[in-house]
Amino acid sequence: MSGRRLAQSAQSALAALPAPLSAVLGVLLVAALLAIPVAPAQAATTSMSFSYTQTAGPVPLAKILKGSQGGYLSAQNLNWFTSQIPELARMGLKEIRIDHLLEDGFYTPVSRNPAGVLEYDFSRLDRVVLELVENGIRPFMCLSYMPSALGPAWNAPATDLAEWAATVRAVVDHYEGLGIAGLDWEIWNEPEWFWTGTMDQYNAMYEASARAVKEADSTAKVGGAGFANIGSTQTAAFLDWYRTHLDVPMDFLSWHHYGSDDFATVTTAQGLLSARGIPAKRLLINEWNSTSNMTGSPGAAPDTHVNAAYTARRLSRALDNPSLGGAYFFSPMEGWTPTAGFYGDLGMLTANGHRKAVANVFEMYGKLGPERLTTTGGLADRSLYGVATRDPAHNRVAVVLWNHTAAASRIDISLTNLPYLAANQTFRAVRTVVDAANGNYYADWAAGVRSQRPGPHEYPVQVQNQVIAPTSSFAGPVNLPPNSVTLLTLQPVAEGPPVFPAPVDDLAAGRTVTSSSSYESPAQGWGRARLVDTMRHSLASANAEGPTAGFTSTGYTDPNHLEWVQVDLGSARSFNHVRLWPRDDQAAEGASFPVDFTLAASNGPTGPWTFLHTATNYAGGQRVRGPQSFPVPLTTLRYVRVTATKLGVPVQEPATTYRLQLAELEVERR
Repeated sequence: MSGRRLAQSAQSALAALPAPLSAVLGVLLVAALLAIPVAPAQAATTSMSFSYTQTAGPVPLAKILKGSQGGYLSAQNLNWFTSQIPELARMGLKEIRIDHLLEDGFYTPVSRNPAGVLEYDFSRLDRVVLELVENGIRPFMCLSYMPSALGPAWNAPATDLAEWAATVRAVVDHYEGLGIAGLDWEIWNEPEWFWTGTMDQYNAMYEASARAVKEADSTAKVGGAGFANIGSTQTAAFLDWYRTHLDVPMDFLSWHHYGSDDFATVTTAQGLLSARGIPAKRLLINEWNSTSNMTGSPGAAPDTHVNAAYTARRLSRALDNPSLGGAYFFSPMEGWTPTAGFYGDLGMLTANGHRKAVANVFEMYGKLGPERLTTTGGLADRSLYGVATRDPAHNRVAVVLWNHTAAASRIDISLTNLPYLAANQTFRAVRTVVDAANGNYYADWAAGVRSQRPGPHEYPVQVQNQVIAPTSSFAGPVNLPPNSVTLLTLQPVAEGPPVFPAPVDDLAAGRTVTSSSSYESPAQGWGRARLVDTMRHSLASANAEGPTAGFTSTGYTDPNHLEWVQVDLGSARSFNHVRLWPRDDQAAEGASFPVDFTLAASNGPTGPWTFLHTATNYAGGQRVRGPQSFPVPLTTLRYVRVTATKLGVPVQEPATTYRLQLAELEVERR
């Protein structure tokens, strides 16, 4: 990452941390904690004009609709990130970089059998890769870090380089065999911080890996190394070696760049290659954001609309940089402090799956058309600026405008030579906005509105929906609040305005839970309150504030015991839907979900009970995966109880401990 400065003491402390923790913490510590550059709080006015008939070439959206998923310990739960992939696809993401592919604890694809022979199991990694592909998102594969079967430590060289190469070949061959070929394969991540070997050892690993990738899939692309800083001594050492090994495959050079609102390090990279006589490569910035600090405080800029305006500005820079091959926002989903809701972390989505303001900006950019309109006007530094496009196949115009300053400002826009008059076509002007109060879920969270999905202000608000008679021009002032982004579309009237999901209130969220028994262990993430904390997944590990597991009863040596857990909704509330989320960490996915149970409700904590649903031999007594939803008759009562009379599959088999365990209980009116 650009601007990294670490004291030697911090570097030593990092090296002493457990592998996955240090790997993610490096992203936090190894970059300077840069504030988002925001123009002074002085109102500004500018004008921008666009002609529908004057274009500036195609819009390379695939270059910017990319994310780099952080290696948070939360991702060791194989459902946590994958459950949000459909939402990331709806936001328009086209490619996501994933790392920790080979490391123990995440996907653990390689091990040794008792005879010492390497064995491969890609089933856990498949759950991420296949979900991405099925949702139209291309995986970008980062080959990190060292599995215990191959090396002495997660950040150390392999004991046997041939075994490492065989493992790389196996994983690439696996996906090529599934028809997922031609992927990008990045060799390691941030060797400045996560490589304890020498650069000669890294270079040898790079060569072995690159050749193995191409042997397994000749259409694959390979490169490295996700350098923390394009100007680092490690980058120079790698390129000095490579200029004498040009026969080694290298399709791209990748690095990280946090902080500034430009991509100036692309020029630096070009200079490094040119000075060494290395042919031009695809240049990828596969981590970027306004800062690398994941632990600011609730309401830090990355939590809010401030990062949204910054991102709109920087995405425009990426679109206009012809030498940049791709820019990957860090991170699609955040998870450093998952139980906190907000803590200045860097995701598009919060750890429990809410959109942050920046997510809406990616969706706005995703709605741009395929052809760029020539731009006149706007502030030269792009703090008050916009991008306009057309889709001539559908007579559609889309304009993203932003105000990346701390003062309310205005852009006077003019769109001319529109096709609607010639086509005698009535059209609709629709404008949505993201600002401090709208399209900014942090505003809901800070106001204490935390039980609704989505939050009432999670999506952009519609501020204009105007039907206009056929004309060839559209003009007017667009008032932009401080640090705001707006999407204006002109489209045939039949298309209609965008429709965003309506909030659904989880009546159980944050309410009081009682039970027949409970194992209370905050250090392990267990407790009654965890049943209604809005965290739908059991996270056995977290980088900060500890794990969150859910609710568990005490244990028994056989399954035939009655256990119940109930939530007090605070008053009689109307509901018709109950959802039970099973415990789903890797160690015990879907275990301890009840086999025989009832759902019931009452106005008193001890009854009388109205039975809403009865389940016998649920799921055949086997483990379950994903939320288990139960539509029930519309009911207006105060207490909702789950009563198990036969407990589910124990966590470890064979085992003697049976429990009732749930990650989350939700009660809704739909």
